[in-house]
Amino acid sequence: MAKKVISILRTRGYRINVRRKKLSVNNKDYEVLIHVVRSKAKPTAVFMPDYVSPHRPYPVFVYIFAIAIYELAPKTTQRLAAEITRKTFGLGANNFSASTLCRTRKKLIESGASIIDALKNGANGGIADNVQPETPEEFEELINEGAAGIADIYGRQHSLPGTGTPDIKEVLAAFPGLAEFISKTIMGDAQPYDKASFAALAGMACRKYYLWNRRLII
Repeated sequence: MAKKVISILRTRGYRINVRRKKLSVNNKDYEVLIHVVRSKAKPTAVFMPDYVSPHRPYPVFVYIFAIAIYELAPKTTQRLAAEITRKTFGLGANNFSASTLCRTRKKLIESGASIIDALKNGANGGIADNVQPETPEEFEELINEGAAGIADIYGRQHSLPGTGTPDIKEVLAAFPGLAEFISKTIMGDAQPYDKASFAALAGMACRKYYLWNRRLII
């Protein structure tokens, strides 16, 4: 969000806070800016990249990949899956443990039914179609539609629909491009553009899930 846009929105009664989030991937640490927009008359909106989860140190697609490589690669333990994930995404020798994979996998299983429902039936949303907001009016339109970002993620609890718990492989199959990237990784054929394509598709899936359920995927 440009400084000029922030200044104009503030004159219109919005309170905007900028939070800095550190993400580690590809052997580098990145700082991502998260803009929290508040107004007395409208819900809080958070503008941030779709691959970010505010309380996690790695992009969301890293966690999805780790679960998938564990479930889909033959004879792969959680420890080995964590090692493959570290090497694939450049996370460092001592980062992303098997216990991290285990906890995230449990959360994905708990959300399984709503994930399948969202990725099958949900809409992508305007930003997913590369409509990037630039002017104050475009940001206000997104805020009004409630599709600006993650609203009320700090503290509000959401309940999942009681639609049963599907098999984890069925959940993973709902993610576009995931099985293909896992297959190439197992065969040793994955190229940098394959990883970039998977990351983009995973981000779109996370956005689609949020727009359908109004909660983070992990």
